[in-house]
Amino acid sequence: MKSLKYFLPLLLFFLAFSACKKEEYKNTVSGRVLELGTDKPIENALARFYDCKYYTGTSGFGGTDCTLTDSMRTGADGSFSFELPPAEGNIPFVKVTADNYWDAMEWYPSSSSDSYEIGRLEPVSWLHLRVKNVEPVEQSDNFEYWGPWTLSFPVDNFPGSDVEFSIIHEMKGNREWEILYSIRKNGVTTDYSELIDYSAHDTVFYEILY
Repeated sequence: MKSLKYFLPLLLFFLAFSACKKEEYKNTVSGRVLELGTDKPIENALARFYDCKYYTGTSGFGGTDCTLTDSMRTGADGSFSFELPPAEGNIPFVKVTADNYWDAMEWYPSSSSDSYEIGRLEPVSWLHLRVKNVEPVEQSDNFEYWGPWTLSFPVDNFPGSDVEFSIIHEMKGNREWEILYSIRKNGVTTDYSELIDYSAHDTVFYEILY
């Protein structure tokens, strides 16, 4: 009986301590953001955590209503981490964006366990295009060009003997893109194309003199 007298308080203390530890536990949502094409870590990207709830509208169509609950900047290794209390019935959502990168890293982590994800963002590059008709023939001279920055073909049409312009297009870096253009003089149209390599965050200068 004496040993039982000391055992019961110890048992109650252990159960209370275990319950407190369980209540204090928070799921971890973490990840890394890398540059597509090089796998270099992206530092200072903005990672945001949203608490989302699903709803059904009066017409029967549903959606999600999200509230920003936490945010942080990625470290030098591109990593981020959130400690999240359990949110019963809610949907966690993470979105990571970075300056001079296209699109975003987005995913719905588990709401009941730790989650880890690696995302890759495409860097922005630029094409600086300069065009000039240096050997004009007549007003029926024509220049047109297109590329991945447009869904229409051609992107624009430049008729006349005095064509001269400069324009900058945003591109997705760490890859090759094709530029296509056509020149018409003396009633004859000639088509051209060239693959151009774009490094991350670099500007490529391309000149067309015709």
